[in-house]
Order: sequence, then structure tokens, then C-alpha cells
Amino acid sequence: LFLLGAAVIFISAFLSHRARGADRAPADVIGKGSGSKKLWLLLLIVAVYLLTFNWLGHLIDSPLLMLFTTRLMGMKSWWQCLLLAIGATIGTYLVFALWLQMPLPRGIFISGS
Repeated sequence: LFLLGAAVIFISAFLSHRARGADRAPADVIGKGSGSKKLWLLLLIVAVYLLTFNWLGHLIDSPLLMLFTTRLMGMKSWWQCLLLAIGATIGTYLVFALWLQMPLPRGIFISGS
């Protein structure tokens, strides 16, 4: 189900980009620069995140996703990106793992498996 959802997102992004044409890519959403290139780079980052989520675990993979996507979207300071990534990861861990008691992937570095 997770991979099916990811496939739907990628197909939707591709069809949306194709329908708009290369000149009208959603550059406003993903910052300055070539919107088409940034859109595909964002999709690549999300694909790597999805493929490595169970292996690296939530506490490693999620801050990396946030770090790279915030930089891609135009946040200039690496420190701000890092703080946002750590804060968002802690927040999602508190909500999902502790409050809702949903297990999140621990990854090979934490679980030792």
C-alpha cells in the first residue's frame, strides 16, 4: 500500500509536469531556479527517502529528507534547515511513537539488525 501511494504521487507529478509544459513548471512552489530540474530533484529525494526509510529508520532518514528538501525549496541557512529537520523529526516521533504508540522503523543503526 505504501509503494502504491508513492507510485501514485510520482505518476501524478509526471502527468502534471507534462500537462503544464516545461516552461510552466511549478517553480514558485519549490523555490528559485529551474522549476523542472528542481521538481525532478525533489522527486528523486523523496524516492530515495521511501527506499531507505525501513533500512535507515525514522530518526536518521526523516531529518535527511527535511534537510535536503528545505535547502532545495530555498532556505538559505544550513543551520536553520538542520534545526527544522531535527525539530520536525522529534515532533513526529513524539506524536506517532509516544502519543499514538505507532511503531516507526528504527533502522539498522539503532536496532542492531
